[in-house]
Amino acid sequence: MSRRRPRVLHVWDFDDTLAHSIEAVSFFAETYPEVPFKAWWHDPAISKIAIEKTRPRFEEWAMVERLPGTHLILTGRNGSAVRHWLKRRRNDRRIGKGVRRIKGVASTSPVSTPRVADLGTAKGKALLLHDLKKGFDEVHIHDDDPRNFEAILAEHPEVIIHGHHPLRVRPNRSRRRRRGRR
Repeated sequence: MSRRRPRVLHVWDFDDTLAHSIEAVSFFAETYPEVPFKAWWHDPAISKIAIEKTRPRFEEWAMVERLPGTHLILTGRNGSAVRHWLKRRRNDRRIGKGVRRIKGVASTSPVSTPRVADLGTAKGKALLLHDLKKGFDEVHIHDDDPRNFEAILAEHPEVIIHGHHPLRVRPNRSRRRRRGRR
């Protein structure tokens, strides 16, 4: 009797997991100071401009390409902007194979998904995951924010968490000060 292979789902965060967003945030805030803070994150037209400054994290896209299963993006950013970014990179020689493996984009942005508008990103991701994981035997979450892990694990203790947060690692400042005094 043959055993069925488990259906595996990989759910990827976009900002600071699949893409370096910190530079884009700084650039946009400096270039367009008249735009209210984070309005560019949710507004479909402005977000498509802002996302163009977002660079791919090549090591993560290599994982998307390599890991078996279905791959989705679950983001706090406007979903149409992420789809726009992906479309423009489908033929990129460095990440195109990974980009083409992405089967969909879900968003907790109040513009993209009004039903999660009052929940915030972390709880919104946990709620949307109920629908996304249907039909899968194994679910892997790839994210950079511990708050997202906490909210997701509270609702979905069976998921497998992969922390991709090198941008959140901060040097120990007390050690740096001591070195400076020598």
